[in-house]
Amino acid sequence: MHRGYEILLGCLITVVIVGVVSISCHLRRRAHNLKRSKKDIEVTAVSVEYEEVTCKQMCTKEIYDATENLSPLNVIGQGIAGKVYKGVLANGWPVAVKHIVKNEHAETFLREVTSLSHVRHPNLVSLRGYCDGQEECFLVYELCINGNLSEWLFGKDKNLSWIQRLQIALGSACGLWFLHIYPEGCIVHRDVKASMLIREGNVLEFADPRLNGEYSTEAFDLSLKLALSCTGHKKQRPSMEQVVSHLEKALKISMRDDDKHNSISIIESHS
Repeated sequence: MHRGYEILLGCLITVVIVGVVSISCHLRRRAHNLKRSKKDIEVTAVSVEYEEVTCKQMCTKEIYDATENLSPLNVIGQGIAGKVYKGVLANGWPVAVKHIVKNEHAETFLREVTSLSHVRHPNLVSLRGYCDGQEECFLVYELCINGNLSEWLFGKDKNLSWIQRLQIALGSACGLWFLHIYPEGCIVHRDVKASMLIREGNVLEFADPRLNGEYSTEAFDLSLKLALSCTGHKKQRPSMEQVVSHLEKALKISMRDDDKHNSISIIESHS
């Protein structure tokens, strides 16, 4: 009988030891997995989402070769998430490369890759590829070889005619309208205030003096009213479809007046 108790006690001790060891191993394994999961959660999320991505995945070497090792001479812009570089891929494609520090803006990177890789429109810059590194990542867009609009509007050596400006505004509105009606598109918000626009009641003060008065005042007035309505109360703002319609009307008026002006100039030159 005593011998039986010893055997039973030994079995119980063995079971307890095995149980403690098993639980200890399980807890250690779980802690390790949690730590690893926390470290790799962004990578895992990105990998899952990438199944729906259609643009090219690139390696870090391709990016550094294209931008001459992220040369400061190739910087063409600065965004919230990082700098933008111009570059040329091995196949000769000129590109704009957005550099993103991953641990600070991983969500921005993932959002842009998954939402913009499918978007194709004549008035929207296309996402051509992406690079997902351990500490940094890159978004590769087609490069607009004529530079950004700000350079043309405010640069000393560049200028745009009134009709060119309307065409650019119309193209931008068409692109935004496309995003607004795109099934999985995005809405871009800009905090523009109208309080500083009107001065002394003279709307023509807002015309760029470099236009030298060569624009349709009717189209200008229509465009200014549209701009003010876009920066008004959110319930009174026009839809992008309405913006496109108004800009198309302004462009038609401008081209009509421009044709009249050219006809008068031709008649005067032959008189």
